[in-house]
Amino acid sequence: MKTDRLRIGWICILGCLSLTSALGQNRNTPQVRFKDGVYLTLQQLQTNQPGYSWKQLRGNWFRNPESGVVTVVELIAAENAALSPESLWGVCVDGKPAVRIDADSINRSSVVFYPLTITGAISYFSYEGILRDTVEMAAYNPESGLPFRKGKVQRSRQEPRERLLLWQTGEILPFTRENLLRWTDNDPEIRRAISVLQEGEPNFREQLLRAIVVYNQRNPLPVVK
Repeated sequence: MKTDRLRIGWICILGCLSLTSALGQNRNTPQVRFKDGVYLTLQQLQTNQPGYSWKQLRGNWFRNPESGVVTVVELIAAENAALSPESLWGVCVDGKPAVRIDADSINRSSVVFYPLTITGAISYFSYEGILRDTVEMAAYNPESGLPFRKGKVQRSRQEPRERLLLWQTGEILPFTRENLLRWTDNDPEIRRAISVLQEGEPNFREQLLRAIVVYNQRNPLPVVK
């Protein structure tokens, strides 16, 4: 009983912190207004200094206005040098950064960048990945109903994937409570609030996302211009 009261208490604290620290703030709004363009490295994004602004580039790229996903087919710099989309760490459109996802992870021929829907010391993004596995298939004799041939077939299917990005190092990990605990050691209050959340509870995922927003408010990014 005491443990349950303690757990409920920390959940309430997390809710109160969310209201006081993130009231009126959309979690899709970055703490910093990032400069539009392409970022060749994480360090360029950390210092808000893109390798190229979009005005310095021409080519074939587009942004989905609903999802914010940016697809890059070809880019050419002002000096007529081709810029490989695979060499980019990320891009930024309308002040919102997006991170590159390997094409073989999403079954696309073009290079795709998925927006950070939470931007801060701990950032969050999601995308539809491709899960590949091998299944055994059998061909059946229509008369006897018995299998006469068996073989293994590769199968691909879409799988939603949620990821955390540690701003300081660029490390990317799955979106789990355990990984959030690992990255919030410097904020004991938030860490305790996260530790009492239990998977399977109502709003478990939303509580974790709320914890990220509050953590980022309490541990803001360095001011970059």
